[in-house]
Amino acid sequence: MHQGRILSLDSPRALVLEHVGDRVVEIAVDSGSRDRTVEALTRTGLEFLDLGNSLQVLDVDHEQLPEGLTVEPEQLRERPATLEDVFFRLTGKTLDAE
Repeated sequence: MHQGRILSLDSPRALVLEHVGDRVVEIAVDSGSRDRTVEALTRTGLEFLDLGNSLQVLDVDHEQLPEGLTVEPEQLRERPATLEDVFFRLTGKTLDAE
């Protein structure tokens, strides 16, 4: 639900799988690496969300990231997808955004 509208309705697990997938890889980026990383992800066709200081690649694990993507291991974090990811995907806003 966002601004009084139901955007999608299902069980939490089904919403996550439908809109985000099972896994998310977060890539921490700075101003020097952001554009290069966005370009590499766009070329591969991987779906990702842009949160400014991080990019979240959807329904992928870190082994599936493109080889041309030059990211240090400490910039990567793999985690299960959550309902917050679904909310951001559907609205473009994080839960703490006003």
